[in-house]
Amino acid sequence: MKTIVIGAGVMGASVAYRLAQAGAAVTVLEAARIGGGTSGTSFAWTNAYKKPPKPYHDLNVAGMKAHAALADEFGATPWWHGGGSLEWEAEPDRTAQAE
Repeated sequence: MKTIVIGAGVMGASVAYRLAQAGAAVTVLEAARIGGGTSGTSFAWTNAYKKPPKPYHDLNVAGMKAHAALADEFGATPWWHGGGSLEWEAEPDRTAQAE
């Protein structure tokens, strides 16, 4: 199968990668720099913190797992670093909510 993918941001590159893995002959067309559009200007923090409703939270958790799996698949991954966050509550009533 011959396939053309338009755009070499995160989505286009991911689709092209998986199509090539499946045996497709893939051509990627990008108007500018690879990853230089929306993908290149995103904060790109993979997290599920304070992301209601629950289905949206679950989708973000799945995305975090997918990033970790892709990092394992590639081995050395200077492009992805799993991390965390810290929330500080100073008000007593908010502190109880955070626990």
